[in-house]
Amino acid sequence: MPKLPKKLRNLFKKKKKGGSGEYEQMLDPAEVEAVIRDPTKLAFRVQLAHGSPTAHVSNFSNIAQLYERLAVVLDVSESDMLFCTLNTYGVDMESLIGGTINMEDFIYVHVAGNRKDLTVNKAEPSIGITITDNGHGKALVKRVKPDSVASRHGKIAAGDHIVSINGESMVGLRHFEVAKVLKSLPLGIDFKITLVEPKREFDQIAPRTAQGKTTGASDLARSLSGRVSLRLRRVGKTTVQEMPSDFDNKGNTVVDDLLEQHLGIRDSEMATTILEVYKDNLDHLADFSAALKNKLLVDIMTDKLLTDVWAALGDLRKKVPLSIAESP
Repeated sequence: MPKLPKKLRNLFKKKKKGGSGEYEQMLDPAEVEAVIRDPTKLAFRVQLAHGSPTAHVSNFSNIAQLYERLAVVLDVSESDMLFCTLNTYGVDMESLIGGTINMEDFIYVHVAGNRKDLTVNKAEPSIGITITDNGHGKALVKRVKPDSVASRHGKIAAGDHIVSINGESMVGLRHFEVAKVLKSLPLGIDFKITLVEPKREFDQIAPRTAQGKTTGASDLARSLSGRVSLRLRRVGKTTVQEMPSDFDNKGNTVVDDLLEQHLGIRDSEMATTILEVYKDNLDHLADFSAALKNKLLVDIMTDKLLTDVWAALGDLRKKVPLSIAESP
C-alpha cells in the first residue's frame, strides 16, 4: 500500500472527547487501505443533468474511462455526452469536472441538445470566447466575453460544443488546437461555425434528487470527505491524495488565468498538472520547463507563458505556504 502522507496517518481515527489527546477507531483500516490501493473501488453518484434516476459510477482510472462508464450506467451514447459538472445540474462552466473530485461530489452529465449552424464575422482579432474541453475529445465554450464579437452575435453561449469551423471538424481536438484555428482566420471574413448546445433542464425526462451534495453517498465517502480527494487525470491513473492546500487552490487559479490570457483556454486539470510539476521543480526554470514538456505531452508553453507561470507561482510562494504542513 502506498505510504500515506504524514498529515493523513490518523485518517482511520478521531480524537476522543474530553481533550485527552487519545484517538479512537473511526474508519475500517482495511476498507480505507483498499481504496488507497485501488481508487477505482470508489463509487460516485451520477445523473443526467436534464433529469434521470440516480446511478453510481466506479471502475474508472482516467477521464476517458469515466466517460465510458458514465455511458453504461446512464444508458446514453458516449458520443452524445458533452461535459460533466459537479454538484449542479445547471450549465455552470465554473463547475466543470476537473483534476480533483471530492468524495461526496455528485456528477451531472450534460448531453447534446440543439445544433446551431452560425455565420460569424471576425470583426476583431479575437471573437471573445474562452475555450475549454471535456478531456475526451470535445472542445467547449467556457466563457463569452462581454462586448465581444461572440456576445454581440447573440447565439454563442457558454457550454456550447464546437463541432466544426468552416466545415473542418473540431471533434477530437484539444482546446488549444481549436483556439489556434479561430486565431488563424483572417480578420474581417465571415466564417461558419457549428455548435451543439447542452440539453437544458426544461427537457427533463425523469425526476432527480435535490441539487448538490445530497444524501446517498456511501458511509466511506462521507468519512473520507474533507480528508482526501480523487486526483483525476486525462493521462495517467487516478490516485487518492490529501486535500488541496491553499497554495494548490490559489495556484490553480493563477495558472488557469495565465492559460486564458496567453492561449484563450481554461483547463483546471492542465493547471493542476502544471502546478504539480512546479512543486517538484522549484529550484530552476530550465528543470521546470523540461519536466513540463514531458508531463503535458504537448508543447503549448511559449517562452513568455512559461516565464509568467514561473514568476506568478514564485510570487504566490512568498505569500502562501506550499502545503498545509508548512502553515504557521
